[in-house]
Amino acid sequence: MEISGTFIEGGGEHHRYIRVDEPTADDIYAAVKDFWTGRENQTTEKIKEVVLSYRKSNYHDSMEPVRNKLRDIHADCDPERPFSMIDFGGANGSVFYVLKDILPDEAFRYLLIDPYTPFIEDFRKSFADQQAIEADAEQFIELDDAAFEDRPYRLFFSAHVMYLIKPSIVRRIIERAAGLTDDIVLVDNVKNLHGELDKENPVIFDYYPEGGQIYFSHNFEGYFDDVGFEILDMTLTPPRKAEMKLGYGVFHARRR
Repeated sequence: MEISGTFIEGGGEHHRYIRVDEPTADDIYAAVKDFWTGRENQTTEKIKEVVLSYRKSNYHDSMEPVRNKLRDIHADCDPERPFSMIDFGGANGSVFYVLKDILPDEAFRYLLIDPYTPFIEDFRKSFADQQAIEADAEQFIELDDAAFEDRPYRLFFSAHVMYLIKPSIVRRIIERAAGLTDDIVLVDNVKNLHGELDKENPVIFDYYPEGGQIYFSHNFEGYFDDVGFEILDMTLTPPRKAEMKLGYGVFHARRR
């Protein structure tokens, strides 16, 4: 894909950050959606392999700061209020398996949101007592309150999802989430967390351009400020490999 924009920083083979206009952001988002949803030609065996691998994906060493953050938030919970969370783009409940280890003896409520049917079917089969909704980003935004059975939730959580989505949609996701909880924890690219690269225009980075993976770096502080939230803390997460997940972290925002 040919990209027209203004180079901001970075270098080497990957992870160059580029300012683009809204039409270019729209085109990139369309390409990203096509990349991640174009799974019609996968074999049954490949789908099963992917589903099984995602059950344990949050146990990777790079997710240790995320697991620690979830422990901290639970420890800070009101004991009179059962723990509950929304996991947006959570595959087949990858973080739910972690939560079951963190809270082995506690009943808690978990809502999975994901657009991929095999993930939703696997989660429902494994955890029939929990709620799952098959929905993409735009569909999530349009869900009415009746869909969220346990509102208000203690936490809205999303890991490695927002950088796949263009800024105008992420703003609306944050706005919808703010109507369902007072606490939001995201795991995402943090190079533009406070608007360091650009506060007004979309910023992209070439995560793996030869594989069609060009993603967004968001000014999350600006998004949160618009809905009356503030970022409390951020912890960098270690890269999975030398060239994977550089400039990522877990951060916690709360309603002011």
